[in-house]
Amino acid sequence: MAVTDVFDGGRAQVTGRGIADFAHAVGSNGEAIVERPGKIVYAPMDFAIVVGWKAIIKAIFPKAVDGDLLKLVHLSNSFLMRPGAEPLKKDDIVETKARINAVLNKASKKMVEVCGTISRDGRPLMEVTSQFSYRSTYTDYGKHVSTKDRDANASAYGIEQRCCRPLLEGVVSPRRS
Repeated sequence: MAVTDVFDGGRAQVTGRGIADFAHAVGSNGEAIVERPGKIVYAPMDFAIVVGWKAIIKAIFPKAVDGDLLKLVHLSNSFLMRPGAEPLKKDDIVETKARINAVLNKASKKMVEVCGTISRDGRPLMEVTSQFSYRSTYTDYGKHVSTKDRDANASAYGIEQRCCRPLLEGVVSPRRS
């Protein structure tokens, strides 16, 4: 796979048990996640990482990224609800896809930023942007990539233009031959 590919995470179902387990693990105790008869159970916003992880993690493994898995560090996640979208809730069936926003070399690491899109009924409802770092010295500057280079043809990637704006600063565009 190439850094320009879309990575398919498949389908996932949001379960009440999954929401409860996640909420317990992160210390969330909001009323929206409590299951009661006749009540819609909403997942916390950061639950999106649970359903989006499979696609996101696929995106950091292509050979084109060329990082040592034993030196991988997860840096951050950010979450964005699409305007007008209803939050994730119990019994939702969602599809996930991810693409690489950026790959760049810094002094002692290679930074990778990935954006996952979670869709329900074929409509994007959330974006999860995750940043990773491979600790080491990298000199493969020809493998840098930036979303900016793909924006003109975003529909070819199956992800809307508005999705996944890069968060990394100082992104270097790929060299053209």
